[in-house]
Amino acid sequence: MGSSSHLLVADDYAPIRQGLVLMLNPVPEFQLVGEASNGQQVIDQLPLLEVDVVLMDVEMPIMDGIATTKYIRQHFSNVKVLGMSPYYEPCYRQDMIEAGALGCISKTSATSTWIEALKAVSSGKHYIS
Repeated sequence: MGSSSHLLVADDYAPIRQGLVLMLNPVPEFQLVGEASNGQQVIDQLPLLEVDVVLMDVEMPIMDGIATTKYIRQHFSNVKVLGMSPYYEPCYRQDMIEAGALGCISKTSATSTWIEALKAVSSGKHYIS
């Protein structure tokens, strides 16, 4: 992959967001450039930051991850999205993929799985956990 991918983490629940930041900060392949607690904050930050990948919660207030992913695909086509959900139902994964995400991961996944998924998505590959 060469240089590190610039990552924006979007989750409305601060402890999850902070936990992901703590987990991913030591990984040299990723550089955290922003955080958001809803989809509108993601959209507001994208023109201001250099973002390669958005780690996007499916369910957030104001604008959910599915609507935000659709917006990203239309207006920031170079930004890749990895959806995340606490649920295992295939419909959430399918909705995120149809919206334009390259993958979807369960929030209960192991650290190694998060890293594997982010590496895949950042290189343009699909990943479903």
